[in-house]
Amino acid sequence: MTDTEDDRLKPVKYTDVLYAVIAGANYCHRCFELSTE
Repeated sequence: MTDTEDDRLKPVKYTDVLYAVIAGANYCHRCFELSTE
């Protein structure tokens, strides 16, 4: 419980957020392609 709260309160690097968003977008895109095949 405290670990998740500490992580949420920590300052996050913009590059880390950007990488996470790109990785998530690529993952969703692959899932979409697989579902349409």
